Amino acid sequence: MSNPQPSVRRLAYLPDVEPAARRFPNAIRSGDSVYASSQPIVPIVAPTPPRIQDQTHKAFADFVGLLEAVGMRMSDLVKLHTFYVYEGDNSKATEYWERMTEVRLQYFASPGPSGTALRVKGAPTSQRLIAIDGIARADPSRQRIMPAHAWDWSVPTPLSQGWRVGDVVYCGGQISADRRGRAVAADDLTQQVVNTMEFLRHVLVDGGATFDDIVSLKIGYQDRGDPVAAHAVLAEILRVVRPLLKPGQCTLNCLGVDLLYEGLQLEIDAMAMVGAASRRVITGVGGPGVVTQGFATASRVDGLIHIGGLAATEDATNLEGQLRGSLRRLQTTLDDIGAGVDDLVKLNVLFGSDDSGAAADYATIHRVLAASLPTPGPVVTIVRVAGLPGAGQRVQLDGVALCDSP
Repeated sequence: MSNPQPSVRRLAYLPDVEPAARRFPNAIRSGDSVYASSQPIVPIVAPTPPRIQDQTHKAFADFVGLLEAVGMRMSDLVKLHTFYVYEGDNSKATEYWERMTEVRLQYFASPGPSGTALRVKGAPTSQRLIAIDGIARADPSRQRIMPAHAWDWSVPTPLSQGWRVGDVVYCGGQISADRRGRAVAADDLTQQVVNTMEFLRHVLVDGGATFDDIVSLKIGYQDRGDPVAAHAVLAEILRVVRPLLKPGQCTLNCLGVDLLYEGLQLEIDAMAMVGAASRRVITGVGGPGVVTQGFATASRVDGLIHIGGLAATEDATNLEGQLRGSLRRLQTTLDDIGAGVDDLVKLNVLFGSDDSGAAADYATIHRVLAASLPTPGPVVTIVRVAGLPGAGQRVQLDGVALCDSP
């Protein structure tokens, strides 16, 4: 099988969430693909003070159970996103990540998935210190990607730089670092972007792909609370990235985060499909809702659809109004690409909020999603980020849909 295809879907839910509260599934299996998130989309209940070790154990134990419930194992995991909260001294952020990773290592298979780990403001609030989601593929012919020209982590891990499964290449988060996880070109943003894209190119090439095959790109850019400075960082990243890609060839999702290693200003990951250029259908290039112009709102290759970062800042200044407008735009985007909301298997909701309003904003997001999306709906991950790319932007959607090939 060259890429994920739709079929009868198997669903799984977190067992310790009461059935009446199970609005969205935590795992969906369609064919040989699983999309899973161990984030419980229920009211926030957390111990005070929360501990990263405890919450990491819980998140990964739940994730293992979800995969097993749909016939998969951690050894099938090809892509993992880790969103974690750390509000301490920046000089100790790597130490914090390593403590979290000591727990994660107890659950990873060897070899492990390609990964992207981003430091955020809430998962979805600051009482939840970690949220994880990922993609598993049951395909024994898959290929691990570990380029010779690559950076490496600060501690030994079984993580991978990428995986190729059929035609799909899953690229882990790439950064401007050396073989010991130390930032390279810490004082030169432009050079960091060049280094990061060169590492990404090597992952793609070793997977049999090129930049032309990218269908989805995600950029985490440095945002430490100054929107003007953060938007300038993103603008420079895009100035370097855009010429490497054909106009409108892929979707883009940008989020303001804090980076793991001191001195880093960006992390980029991607998904590519070998031979995508001849089979790709795109929509929404230059249209409303695309905060970062020059990218598509959706990219479809066969039955696999990626939806880029969608926003609706022109609809309202408040979060609820922007979310409702973004959901309408999501429906229009899917219609334009030949799919529907029922085809969604994964939906990510990124929102910006101050500390005092985060819990109320999360409750609003949960309420609007529950009322707006079909039942059972997609696997949902909600994360509070440091910032978003649009002026006045409060919320952003992106996701994946699977449907019949045209």
